[in-house]
Amino acid sequence: MKPPFYKGFRVTHSSEGKYAHVWHYLPGRIQPVHERHEYDEVPRSDFDWGTLGNGSFQLAYVLLVENCGHGVARRFFQRFAREKIALLPSDEWVMAPAEIIEWVLDQYGKPEDLVLGQRLETGAGPESANGG
Repeated sequence: MKPPFYKGFRVTHSSEGKYAHVWHYLPGRIQPVHERHEYDEVPRSDFDWGTLGNGSFQLAYVLLVENCGHGVARRFFQRFAREKIALLPSDEWVMAPAEIIEWVLDQYGKPEDLVLGQRLETGAGPESANGG
């Protein structure tokens, strides 16, 4: 896969067990993805995937923030964790930002419900009208 993409993998440290790492591969550089702790409703945890737990919620939140903004992340991180993060292979995975954005667009219904070309900061969509 050509950049940009995210890659998650586990590294085994002989005395300490396995640690999960997530990296963002961009054209010409690679950078680590870090946990975020701005909001109390997002569990404070190390990243995890392939299961549904606090680490999966944290990873879902961070990937949504980086690609769609805080409003969308706060609104959808639990669903994204259930529908995408918990289903990732447990050892290693790759995900393109386009996959994340496509998933968010599916939650909103129609792309015209969004202001195209901008980050999806507000978190408002069709679900907000019916208590979603």
